[in-house]
Amino acid sequence: MRIRIVSRPIAPSWDSGSMNMAYGVGVYLGRHQHTVYMPVVQNFHPLAENVVAEPVYTSRTFGLSQKMRLMGHLLTAQPVDIMHFFLGLTRVTAAVLSWVARIRGTPAVLTLIHVPKPRALHNYHEHHNAANLGNKGWENCLQEAGFELCNTLVTGV
Repeated sequence: MRIRIVSRPIAPSWDSGSMNMAYGVGVYLGRHQHTVYMPVVQNFHPLAENVVAEPVYTSRTFGLSQKMRLMGHLLTAQPVDIMHFFLGLTRVTAAVLSWVARIRGTPAVLTLIHVPKPRALHNYHEHHNAANLGNKGWENCLQEAGFELCNTLVTGV
């Protein structure tokens, strides 16, 4: 299976929870015979089997210019079987992620890193009904928002 893992800019130093989790999941999936595509900071080369670095970001700062680079990449990159997003969810990111997934015709999974605003959940749920959670308390909130498939992930080292 071809999977695109999307998160904040992936590169050392390893000081961001969402980036670390995305990279760890990508490396794990690569070891299990999936081809994993990861938008990364230019000049970062993952030393992992079946993980393809996509040098999208020019900086570790996830500002507007980096988000625009990511959106352009997601719209033009080679097709994958599934996109897995590791991002904090706001109204804007919810709308953009839903829009990209619809245009590309690609199923998407969202792993929430922190509690989203209720409106963002509604925007994302309009086209997706699955989410992974970093905190058990969010599961009921998401189910009440209409998500059918909610899984709680135990985080930590």
